[in-house]
Amino acid sequence: MFITTLQFKEKLFAYLAFQITWFSCLLSTTEVYLSVSLVTFAYYLYLLRKIHFPLFLPLGLAFLGYCLDLLWQSLSWIRFTGEETFSSSLFLLLIWIAFILSIPLIMQPVLKKKVWAILLSFSVPFSYLAGQKLNAVQYYDPEWRAMSAQIMSYLLILFLYQMVWLFYMRRYDNQKGSYPAPKNSVIGKSHE
Repeated sequence: MFITTLQFKEKLFAYLAFQITWFSCLLSTTEVYLSVSLVTFAYYLYLLRKIHFPLFLPLGLAFLGYCLDLLWQSLSWIRFTGEETFSSSLFLLLIWIAFILSIPLIMQPVLKKKVWAILLSFSVPFSYLAGQKLNAVQYYDPEWRAMSAQIMSYLLILFLYQMVWLFYMRRYDNQKGSYPAPKNSVIGKSHE
């Protein structure tokens, strides 16, 4: 099978690593959150290698999410704070990478069922509202516009992630021969 099961402690550490990375990006200096992010990414890469997950697509989706957030910022729908412009842009990219890499580790149902992706997408503005309480993010009026744009961004990214996840899962499983051939195919018919 494509996915090997991670141990509970590995999933727990992956979840905690994401939370620590998120808070460090919002609350600490550039040096601290960059160091924390690199440690988190090293751990995630170790776990992703363990479950045989290709990295090029998740990193592309992280960059897409980052660009969409920059678009909302350039339209003055949302503002990300930081020590300077580069710093606020850097922490945003690191949060996106941490989020995207954490999905196959701690949120696999999001990759398997559209309803979980939809629920996660609709919960995203709450994390941005938490960031607003920590003075790391600011929504501009009307807030619903930026929240709607973020929900649509996450839906797009998570649906793309699901499609690629399923493609790689099937491809890997078919290489191993673990999926039976469909009944209507020539391969699945016996030649007796």
